[in-house]
Amino acid sequence: MASRDIPLDRRLRLRDLRLLQEVVRLGSMAKAARELGITQPAVSKALADLERLLGVRLLDRGAGGVTATAYGDALLRHANVMFDELRRVNLDLAHLADPSVGALRIACPEFVAAGILPVALERFARRFPRVVVDVVQAENIAPEFRLLRDRQVDLMVGRVLALQPLAHDDVAVELLFGERLHVVAAAASRWAKKRKVSLADLVDERWTLPPGDSVAGGLAAEAFAAENLPAPEATVISFSLHLRKAAAASGGFLTVLHDSVLRLSRERSGLRILPVSLKIKAQPVAVITLKERTILPAAQPFLDCLRAVAMSLKAKPPAGDRGLRLAES
Repeated sequence: MASRDIPLDRRLRLRDLRLLQEVVRLGSMAKAARELGITQPAVSKALADLERLLGVRLLDRGAGGVTATAYGDALLRHANVMFDELRRVNLDLAHLADPSVGALRIACPEFVAAGILPVALERFARRFPRVVVDVVQAENIAPEFRLLRDRQVDLMVGRVLALQPLAHDDVAVELLFGERLHVVAAAASRWAKKRKVSLADLVDERWTLPPGDSVAGGLAAEAFAAENLPAPEATVISFSLHLRKAAAASGGFLTVLHDSVLRLSRERSGLRILPVSLKIKAQPVAVITLKERTILPAAQPFLDCLRAVAMSLKAKPPAGDRGLRLAES
């Protein structure tokens, strides 16, 4: 084990942790050496010294490259937190010197990026034009909140399901609004001119839909099942909102789109919401952060902008649901 005569925090070097990160990320000491501009023997020696200091094996070397052991994974988890906190120190100091600068990293699925997010970002940018916002697309925000826990993003925005208690005590969830789906068609479509349309009328039309194993695709199937109808056989299946919007606007397809996208997007031209009532509940959309993590200076005013846009939608998540769990998006 590590020597006890000198505290570990006086012997462990951040440089060595960064080396370990790069070697595991690239799967090769040689590649890490080239990336960092040092020699491979220097990398090997530094990591061997680190293993000797800690008294555990951090890396496995095999034909497929270099991978982290369980000890290496544990150390990297803590290293990610340390480097994230150092980045935050730098941002906090910059913010104290100039409140209008900083950075913010957000993860969200495409319907958020195409709906509420651009409007919130426009408001935020007017107040803080020098803050850099990095948006990562995450179609599925739920699994273990990896992007949050690995400190790759500062917050996540996405759909939640009011089905069972949230099983993650380190996660804070703030509900923003309730999201519904609508059936849409091209403005020139014969369906757009009708005052009454039922799902039964539309089953045999050409559809472009999200994958059936996605939440949006599942909700579309649920809407048809609620009317005792089979789900339509989509001709084009895609997660891409832009593709489905374009296909519907071309006049050849019907699709389902999120209420927030239709109400807030500036790319709605050529589309009409059909007068079809879908018997599915609104899906709550929330912002998710880590409880134990100090929020960045730039995050609070952005959240204020996000809340203001959510209020403008005048839609509330289902009432009476105390427990929440994150859903696939």
